[in-house]
Amino acid sequence: MKKSKSILFLILAFMLLATTTMAAGTPATITVYGDALLEVAPDQAQVSVGVETQGTDVQSATAENARLMEAVMNALGEFGSAIGAVSTGSYQVYSLEMEGVTQYRVSNLLNVTIKELDQVGPVIDRLTAAGANRIHSLRFETSNQEAVKAEALRLAVAQAREKARILAAALDGEITGLVSVEEEGGTYTPYQTAFLTATRDALTKIYPEDVQVSARVKLVYQMEPATSQAIPGEAELEGPSLQAQGLAIPEEAVVAMALVDIAGNEVRSLAPEEIVKIVDSLNTNPTYTGMYPMILVGHQGILTLQNGEEIHLSSFGSEEYVVVSGKLGETFLSQVVRAEEVARLLLADVR
Repeated sequence: MKKSKSILFLILAFMLLATTTMAAGTPATITVYGDALLEVAPDQAQVSVGVETQGTDVQSATAENARLMEAVMNALGEFGSAIGAVSTGSYQVYSLEMEGVTQYRVSNLLNVTIKELDQVGPVIDRLTAAGANRIHSLRFETSNQEAVKAEALRLAVAQAREKARILAAALDGEITGLVSVEEEGGTYTPYQTAFLTATRDALTKIYPEDVQVSARVKLVYQMEPATSQAIPGEAELEGPSLQAQGLAIPEEAVVAMALVDIAGNEVRSLAPEEIVKIVDSLNTNPTYTGMYPMILVGHQGILTLQNGEEIHLSSFGSEEYVVVSGKLGETFLSQVVRAEEVARLLLADVR
């Protein structure tokens, strides 16, 4: 397992899979794609373990299977709160011919959730000792699947929106509306082992890798093109502050700020005086309008406003810039601000 003090989350390399359409007589549109890939340390395991017995008559095969399965269930009970949900995966009874003799095989499969990863090896060892003779699969997962999927989707949308903003700025145009949004698919990939033979020491040295969750979206924006399309130079990459744009985050409306990990778990809350400094830095520092690699590392900052809306802060690539996104009244804020102190705060204790 990758061991780190934080959950690393990545957005796929900032590939400009975007197109701009400006046919004569039709509204100009910008089509952009956003991709996000999150890597999350697993916090639970799912093992499919079973008992298979065989006999010359159904009664003896099923009786022996029931006896062994009872021993397996009793063994599970020894681990107390380390064991989560337990359910029957399958129960099968079938016959087969072996050297002219009819044999009856009974297979009983359990799906077991193990909530403490350091107990995976001991649990499997104990179950095989109790009578389990089939380990069909073992996979490592996160218990916060929906939260991580939602975060991947949010980051994919934020990336697509930022691409559209950059394209419009590069053409000296202005985005005037959102035409359509499509979720183009996503994946949830737990770390999974192959089929395992049930032996006493089979699982004690398994080191799971991170769970991967991806999301992809397609956004189409309407744009008002400029009469001339100048290419911005280096001097134009620094933009006006949020305050200068009339997009300042109102300090009096901010009621709380917390640092959270990728699953939304709070790492720590910030004191009021810290919040005032952060909001002032975000409002007064210049914005950045150039291209940047979409590699996000560290915690997120969440500013909670009086109306319940949230402003999300993320740091990427360096300790210099902060991505600011969220609803500000009727406006959706999506800007990159040069705020070194805030960026370092988001990255603190995670490198």
